[in-house]
Amino acid sequence: MEKSKKEEIKSVIANAANVFVASVDENGYPNIKAMFARMQEGMICTLQ
Repeated sequence: MEKSKKEEIKSVIANAANVFVASVDENGYPNIKAMFARMQEGMICTLQ
């Protein structure tokens, strides 16, 4: 992945209020499995 695209993705994640854990099925439909508030006490969210 291009470095600029990776930095852009990191920026979007860093500025997001919520994190969604999801996948896409074989028909292209999203399947949301969980949602977390990033700023919730005790939650650690790091960007690799």
